[in-house]
Amino acid sequence: MRNLLLGLLIGLIIALIAFFIFAQYTGAKYIQIFEGMNLRTPELSQDSIIDAKGSLKLDVVDVRTGRDISTDTLFNNKVVILNFWETWCSPCRIEMQTINKLDSLVKDTSVVFGIVSTQDMNKVKKDAMLKTIALPFYHLKSPMPASFSGTSIPRTYIINKKGEILVSEVGASAWDDSTVVHLIDSLKRAD
Repeated sequence: MRNLLLGLLIGLIIALIAFFIFAQYTGAKYIQIFEGMNLRTPELSQDSIIDAKGSLKLDVVDVRTGRDISTDTLFNNKVVILNFWETWCSPCRIEMQTINKLDSLVKDTSVVFGIVSTQDMNKVKKDAMLKTIALPFYHLKSPMPASFSGTSIPRTYIINKKGEILVSEVGASAWDDSTVVHLIDSLKRAD
């Protein structure tokens, strides 16, 4: 009986390892299963980090340069695509390709991207993705603001020029979808 349980446990461990290896190498093919975005407008609460002027405040460091960044100035009166990710997260890595493509599709000075990690900055800085993707990568120095708190990643937000969160999406999504491009284009034109 003991050998049977040990065999089952070893088999389960091998199956889990095989699954994670399979998911790592084939995950990019499955990004196509996403059928558009779950566009919803969450209710902003009193503890929102978005103040009355629409200023978005995050205490971050630019991963590539090591400089502190003032996001309230950088994001002020801009359409912001804010993504929280980690280097070990396979869905984050798959989704990042679509965020990078979205950047090229909506290129405009009124649109800014912020790719934020809470991991050790040196680990993020060494990640190969920083060599292939030109998006701005940031390290969050302070605790996660209440408006963006959560345990699941990736988490992506689209914020209008007034500082209102219009889209809050958890999980990997196809951000280069035409629905998202049209939404960003309409937000660029809005005052």
